Amino acid sequence: MTVKNVYIFVADALRADFLPDTVEQVGEYLPTIAAGTNSPAGFASIVSGLYPNQHGVHAFTHRLDPEFNVLTSRSIDYDTRFFQVYETELSEVLGMDQDTTNPVPDLEDPFVVLERDMTTHAPYGHPHYEDIDIGAQEYFGGKNVDWDRIRSDYRTASVRVGERFHQRLEDLQNAGKLDETLVIFTADHGEILGEYSEMSHGEPLIPELVKVPTVFVHPDQDTPKGEVMSHVDILPTVTDQLEVENPWKLPGRSVFANAHESLMLAERRSKPHTLQEFSFQNYYEYYVRSVWDADGGYVFNQTGLPGNIVHAFRQIPLFNPLRGRDAIRAFNALYHHVAPRRKFGAPQFSQSEARSFIREMDDFEVAPRGRTEEISEEARKELEHLGYI
Repeated sequence: MTVKNVYIFVADALRADFLPDTVEQVGEYLPTIAAGTNSPAGFASIVSGLYPNQHGVHAFTHRLDPEFNVLTSRSIDYDTRFFQVYETELSEVLGMDQDTTNPVPDLEDPFVVLERDMTTHAPYGHPHYEDIDIGAQEYFGGKNVDWDRIRSDYRTASVRVGERFHQRLEDLQNAGKLDETLVIFTADHGEILGEYSEMSHGEPLIPELVKVPTVFVHPDQDTPKGEVMSHVDILPTVTDQLEVENPWKLPGRSVFANAHESLMLAERRSKPHTLQEFSFQNYYEYYVRSVWDADGGYVFNQTGLPGNIVHAFRQIPLFNPLRGRDAIRAFNALYHHVAPRRKFGAPQFSQSEARSFIREMDDFEVAPRGRTEEISEEARKELEHLGYI
């Protein structure tokens, strides 16, 4: 065993079918089911090893209980960092200080680092968002939505994020740390690029948002087991490779020890937030859950009737600037937003088994004390710029 350190590189909003070949070729690829379809839920699941219904983080106004962040709970034993090139509310969600310059040259063994790269987040190809004026809503919105151009921008961005990942591998190599470091490349959620007349991420809950890539660059060239994994498998994989005990009971497993024998959960919970400005989102809760295996999955809309009515109303182009101009595709999108249940692919389990798994995860013996907090005006403007509010 030569793994002393772990470096987790998260490409924000990179879907599985846009994984650059240059990334897949340097390690072992394993298709992954994202735990949630936005950054707070996805990152919280990566650092806690828990599903969103267990760690309680669904939005940027939520705060992960520090008890369930391995980067804070292990900070005494490891040099733990959260790195992103500019300050965002995600550091507050995770309860961590944030490095805005490359931490690799200053790392001390042993270390566990989490990096968020925004190259594949809209507007695509601009990781340094403070240097540009256009926001995500403006990038997608208006009458001149060009799906081909947007997909081309996204493909270019996916190539660029591959280049940035290779630069990080080079940084680790130059620092003399790569030979003792497990490097994990993954994504927090996918992205919709015109499918169902939709753009961006969050909802509806569809494969383009749920299926993300994970690539392991292992110093011993170990091969992960199984056909598919979940975000909740990342933490037990890390603890297994570092040869430390799991910090709390986990629903996942180490990909180097066992194949995934269970089903996997992905969900979207758009809870009313505490922001003061008017928003229809303050008046209802949109809650959709899904269960997947390597071949497909079932999606269940658990939103109440009043909530579904308000949510459907929000999909009207007047209120949703991401809506395209194709009426037929837009109607198809509305179906995916409010249908009580949907099936994708050819899952090797029944709806009944899916519902039973959801109940099992709800009864899982974890009781996080999730918190919701008001955010600053500066943070609110940043989230608005990125299209989250």
